[in-house]
Amino acid sequence: MNEQAIEISETIDALTCGLLDVCDIEPYMSTILKALEKQTPKAPKVEKYFYGKYYLCPSCGQNVNEGECCRNNECGQLLKWENIE
Repeated sequence: MNEQAIEISETIDALTCGLLDVCDIEPYMSTILKALEKQTPKAPKVEKYFYGKYYLCPSCGQNVNEGECCRNNECGQLLKWENIE
């Protein structure tokens, strides 16, 4: 896990475990957590068919191009392409 991924994971843990004073941001907590989660790369789902395969975003289910992040305007999930078969 790279340094940025570790930092994001620690921030999410701190926010969800109540280690930070969040009273001022409580109404926005869900949005903050969703945004942080989207910055943590996730492997795309691989769908195989007769002529080959295609990839789907694990967050929104939209088709994604190999080597890219999700281009859905409402999603933007970072994708991890290592070890994808």
